[in-house]
Amino acid sequence: MDENDQTIETAERFYRAGQYGNARRLARQIAKSASSTDEKNRAAHILKATGIDPAAVVAFAVTGGLLLFLIFRYVL
Repeated sequence: MDENDQTIETAERFYRAGQYGNARRLARQIAKSASSTDEKNRAAHILKATGIDPAAVVAFAVTGGLLLFLIFRYVL
């Protein structure tokens, strides 16, 4: 990533290319420093789209808990 090319268009290009880490990092910087509300809204959209899904966190935690239960109940 070019250090001088920190525009919302670059963040959107990263997002479309599937480079979500770069898109999120750049959108976070833009959301803090942008002067126009349009850029802040576009950056917020990228941040929301690349954020962690709460349902996935819950599913991961439940699955892990079930796995631990099964291990302690039937293996140990």
